[in-house]
Amino acid sequence: GPSHGIEKGLLVERPQRPEVDDLGLDAAGVHVDDWGLDICLFGIQKCLALPAGLAARLAVGVQGVGHVGYYLCKRLHAAGATLVVSDLDEARVDRACAEFGAERISSAEILQADVDVLAPCALGSVFNETTIPGIRARIVAGGANNQLSTPEDGVRLAERNILYAPDYVINAGGVSYASYRVAHLMQELVQYQPDLFIV
Repeated sequence: GPSHGIEKGLLVERPQRPEVDDLGLDAAGVHVDDWGLDICLFGIQKCLALPAGLAARLAVGVQGVGHVGYYLCKRLHAAGATLVVSDLDEARVDRACAEFGAERISSAEILQADVDVLAPCALGSVFNETTIPGIRARIVAGGANNQLSTPEDGVRLAERNILYAPDYVINAGGVSYASYRVAHLMQELVQYQPDLFIV
């Protein structure tokens, strides 16, 4: 929305649906992000060539502990991972530290954290020619969209032998589930002829 530079006039508020509440939960209590986070966790495990359980001493740096980042932390903590977290909202960091025993790190330092996996779960375009040289993680795998600033940044990560799990693969579960759920809603909203759909 406006906090991300999108003009309010370009947004169309979706009608209230009895089967999907304001928290994004369907009638079965499944949140759209749950599907994406399950795929994200599965992707992290595959990148590390791990079986279903994560190694107890695995360290994961999570950039952004809002909805997606928080629930990824919850899954990682339950799997035995050690967490290092950052967010511009200190209250979110406090919550992750209190509930998951996470280590706090500043938003300016999270990309250079000494971790096995770096999981960006905030806004995109965080990896570029300036930030990539300082990355210490061997794997980048997170729920944020459009993590690379340019296509060349994927090459830069590869040149540093950093395994990058593309965001359009590792967080696709939520999008796939959401598209299935809201296809009928899009038909209703098209009558308003908006410039942009945010559902």
